Amino acid sequence: MWYTNLFGWRHWRLQEAEAFIGSPLPATAADVQFATQNTVARIIWLRFDLPPQTDLTPFLTALGASESLTPSYTPFPNPNPQEAAYAWWQPFTATTYAGLHLNADLRIIEILVDQTPADHHTVYLRAYSTRR
Repeated sequence: MWYTNLFGWRHWRLQEAEAFIGSPLPATAADVQFATQNTVARIIWLRFDLPPQTDLTPFLTALGASESLTPSYTPFPNPNPQEAAYAWWQPFTATTYAGLHLNADLRIIEILVDQTPADHHTVYLRAYSTRR
């Protein structure tokens, strides 16, 4: 169902977020959360869980990454006040993680994979448009 608010814009569905990042989520993605804003430029926050043995290479390649995740790298070093409203967005609590920052076409995509829990990995992905 499509609907608009008083300002004429509508809320995005998950498939639109996937189109924006350039790939569907991995088939094993669970507990998917996402939010989007379009105040100055489109920004998308995605969080989902995966089994720890999941190979993320096909997903990263579809996003435009030519490199793999870097162990102990985070593109989210500090909490962002704009993201505080999303209780499910907690990448800075990870103690074992790998990350990636990529510039794909006209989008910046930042990914952190929280490898702390033994039974699953949590993927945090923030993407934003570099155009207005």
